[in-house]
Amino acid sequence: MCISRALATKMMPYAGNGKLIQTAEYIRLPDDCTIGYIINALLGYNLTVNTRLHSHLEALSVIQKKDVVEQLTLSYALVWLGGSSQRTNLVNVQGLSLEEDPTRFLSIHCTLVPRASFCPTV
Repeated sequence: MCISRALATKMMPYAGNGKLIQTAEYIRLPDDCTIGYIINALLGYNLTVNTRLHSHLEALSVIQKKDVVEQLTLSYALVWLGGSSQRTNLVNVQGLSLEEDPTRFLSIHCTLVPRASFCPTV
């Protein structure tokens, strides 16, 4: 999410000095949802959805390579499925090997700046 300094200042009575945790516990929601609650329900501002901001909770592999350059944020997650099972939630771009770049962030950089010294030549 992205909020302005002016809005953050208005949020202070509900989120400043440890009050974000108190508000989250009161409404029984995670911190990101609590911020949305404060902005929308308590302060009365409408939230704007921007599909170019990405969370580790969404399927990042569906973002197409051609669309990477248009994104504002990208994420990475290693998801534990229980026991020793895990899966990664990665943006699906070509570039360095998974051993060299397990988060794919260097490969995303190579998509954006292909002449970087560490990028493979195509």
